[in-house]
Amino acid sequence: KLESKKSTELVNDNNDEKELYSIIKTLEKLTDYVDFAKNLSTAKASIQNERRIRAAIASAEYVVVKSEVSSDEINKSFEELQKSIEVIRLPYMSGISKDKFAPDEKITRAEAASVLKRVIDDKASANDISSFRDLKESDWFYDNIVFIEKAGLISGYDDGTFRPREAMTRAQFASMMANYLKLNVGKHPIDFKDVKENYWASEGIMVGKSKNEFKPNDKITRVEAATIFNKVLDRKINKSFLDKYSKNPFKDIKRDHWAYYQVIEITAK
Repeated sequence: KLESKKSTELVNDNNDEKELYSIIKTLEKLTDYVDFAKNLSTAKASIQNERRIRAAIASAEYVVVKSEVSSDEINKSFEELQKSIEVIRLPYMSGISKDKFAPDEKITRAEAASVLKRVIDDKASANDISSFRDLKESDWFYDNIVFIEKAGLISGYDDGTFRPREAMTRAQFASMMANYLKLNVGKHPIDFKDVKENYWASEGIMVGKSKNEFKPNDKITRVEAATIFNKVLDRKINKSFLDKYSKNPFKDIKRDHWAYYQVIEITAK
């Protein structure tokens, strides 16, 4: 009986140690998420979602410093904070398939317009008809382009076409983003020898391809677009957090790629 009692006590001690270790690790994770949440931009969040994440952060901070706290209390706080982060840190871009992002492929005019539509309001509907003669209502991107067109953020070609499947140029992308940000031509001085000072793409939201060249007619890649969307959305790159808690589903972009973290952030992985 004595041996049986000692064995039971030993099992209980081990269970207590495991539970304590689990609590400590979960508290560390909760602290990491609190620090991450504090640096999230809530500029595009609704008042409700902004207040929700503030409350979740405050609650989590209280849980972290409590002298006595249960596993259930920690987990509940973490779940609410995680959900609050998810409704603000939305995935504005996705891969071209489940496991392929195609970082160096060119982004089409339809894809770029669709991402911007998602940034503005993913649930909004244009409820209008496009003036571009090469668009069909059956196209998956039709309403997205109509929405962006009617908002005055993008234009087509002189022949009345939009050319949705054509790769977007750096100049066209800069113009679309400048229109979205409501920047004024000439407000941001440039030094690119291949772009005139009053050129409609010289809005200061994009860096040049080299020190003194903008290369306005080059096609913009998906990772370049992702990087600019992150910049416009003020999506800060927290490398240590992403390394620790994000999972990269894309086989075609590794951690040593210059835009790896940009892709993980814009896809909210």
